[in-house]
Amino acid sequence: MRSTAPCLLYEGAFGGPARISAFLGNVRFLGKGDKNGSIEPEKDLLNVSKTDPAFPVYYHLFERGDFDELYAIEEVCFAPPQRFTRRYMRDLIGSSDSATWIAEERGRIVGFAILEWAQQAAGVFAYIATLEVLPAWRGRGIGAELLRRLEGSANAERAVAIWLHVDLENAEAIRLYERLGYQSTGRADHYYARNRPAAIYSKSLTV
Repeated sequence: MRSTAPCLLYEGAFGGPARISAFLGNVRFLGKGDKNGSIEPEKDLLNVSKTDPAFPVYYHLFERGDFDELYAIEEVCFAPPQRFTRRYMRDLIGSSDSATWIAEERGRIVGFAILEWAQQAAGVFAYIATLEVLPAWRGRGIGAELLRRLEGSANAERAVAIWLHVDLENAEAIRLYERLGYQSTGRADHYYARNRPAAIYSKSLTV
């Protein structure tokens, strides 16, 4: 269970193959499943009040030296008990069945997103575990681009669909998902807390 935080613009929340299996029965999927596209890195973090849209944001897959800065974003976005532990985050990122995309501006990590996938009887299904953007970089399309990168990774694994949980109160995130072709396919009651449900959104992927 992870609740929304000020710097978390888009939220897939706490997932994993076990949760994929648990929720497949509640979700209606449609289609079929390609990846990648990488760019370069660098570093320094937080305590930034203003960004300059003139500077480009670069996207690349996770590299070993990225972890501390990535986890610092997790610490800004979540307080315990919702925060992923360092060990859990390392295991999630290090899994052979996951992909982590990084957004950087001027050598500083400003957002990241993690995708997991698992083989099911109907094919490979991909799940967005989390998508986090620091507050000063919101409104620049970084979340949407990270989402597209996750979809590319899901396609590379020939996933038939990609899905996520989102807080029903997170209207901004829901608008983003719907704009990018995600459809509401169900809900999970008490997902974030008692009487705080999540909407389940999914998108079919085609070759």
